[in-house]
Amino acid sequence: MNSLRGNEKGKRCFIVGTGSSIKEQDLTLLKDEIAIGVGGLFMHKDIEIFKPKYYVLSPVFTYHKEYSSESSFINWLSAMEQTLDKNTIYFLSDLDKPYLEKYSLFKDKKIVFKTYVPHNEEDKITDIDLTKFPNIWSVSESAIQIALYLGFEEIFLLGFDHDWFNGNFVHFNGEEYLKYFDSNMKQVARNKVGVDSELQMRRHAFIFNKYKKLYDLKQNIYNANHDENSYVDTFPKIEYKKLFKKNSKDYLKEIKKDFIFIPTSLKKKEQKKITLSKHFNKIFNQLISLDNNIVIYGNGTIGKTIQALIPDKIVGYVDIADEDNHPRNLINIQYDKIIISVLGREEEIIKYLVEDLKIARDKIITLDI
Repeated sequence: MNSLRGNEKGKRCFIVGTGSSIKEQDLTLLKDEIAIGVGGLFMHKDIEIFKPKYYVLSPVFTYHKEYSSESSFINWLSAMEQTLDKNTIYFLSDLDKPYLEKYSLFKDKKIVFKTYVPHNEEDKITDIDLTKFPNIWSVSESAIQIALYLGFEEIFLLGFDHDWFNGNFVHFNGEEYLKYFDSNMKQVARNKVGVDSELQMRRHAFIFNKYKKLYDLKQNIYNANHDENSYVDTFPKIEYKKLFKKNSKDYLKEIKKDFIFIPTSLKKKEQKKITLSKHFNKIFNQLISLDNNIVIYGNGTIGKTIQALIPDKIVGYVDIADEDNHPRNLINIQYDKIIISVLGREEEIIKYLVEDLKIARDKIITLDI
């Protein structure tokens, strides 16, 4: 099965996690797409429609033996095997191989084994090698690495909510997700294993550190989570339904233009420089797209910079601290738009212009940073 490396080159895939957010997404749209499933996704009501071509698990028995009995994991895997399509290709840990053989699990299935090795936040990732698979805190890390290994051109993530702050084991099908496991699994996770807020924050810092490294390999991973305010900001955030329109590739290009990627290896000073450069480019593109007859509100450093960048489009400026160029004088200026150059006070200034000076709201522009 090593021949699978690069086997999906030029194609796109959807990695479907088990977070509660996928309840709000129509997974039947994936019927003709290549899907990669993880964990307990096999319990999803539409699993027989979108049929994951690949299925990825973290080490089952060795990594989770403290959470529930061995027999419960056997039942879980048996149900998975019976539910998923017979042609599904599984990516499993070689640590589970003895258990699969012992209990005759996945006997006639296509399985690719991966060998996990220690991985620290300082370690780099330059390639995906199944015999030296960087250790994980979440199956999402493993699934993304598999997608990169397979050579997908575009990788879209669904259902990786990482909403640990809502409690342990929050999934798309609620308590049913745990039906194969011991009834006290949640209590064991908290009281015996020690899964509390501190552990979760440290765990997620490691996960997000890995995400950045994986994104940096090809910069082709996108967060298609249903929640538009998803805090997973290591990948460009996109709208799921737009991926099924004809112009989806143009849409992705536009999204990536505005995405600020901060590599994990950079020092804080270098990160600030890159962020500043990205912000400046975004502002500059916004300015050159403006029509003529612009008045600048504010004559500070940013206001003067705008004047220097697009002098032919500027008809003047106003500043509340300048009596000769006070905003009250706007009534005497022929202009089409007012652009606010005072950052951080936009709402206050808009209120003043609209309510006190009776200027139409659609004439006021703010910098999109």
